[in-house]
Amino acid sequence: MYLFVIGLLISYFFSILILPSNEGDEPLISPTIYPLFYEGMIFIPISKTKAIHIHHWLIYLLIGIIGVFLDFPKIIIGFCAGLFIQGITYDDSFNFVEKNPYNKE
Repeated sequence: MYLFVIGLLISYFFSILILPSNEGDEPLISPTIYPLFYEGMIFIPISKTKAIHIHHWLIYLLIGIIGVFLDFPKIIIGFCAGLFIQGITYDDSFNFVEKNPYNKE
């Protein structure tokens, strides 16, 4: 159990140091690699004006669920749980179809 808690603590510090405190802000590590990453966030364009935003909380939820079934180390499960919880606290956490950020028009 203590490894799970350590994972939670690591995710807390990761959130403070790397992730933005407000939705829409740029994370500290923010590469743009078209057509997958825009300023560190996963955006997949589906049209000229719309893109699918894959939120980090969704990725960590999936990794955490898979990790439970495949017996990942508890520190990883704790880290995933922490970033899942942090991610769903954003007001836009359930907005998946958004304005295409790659289109600057």
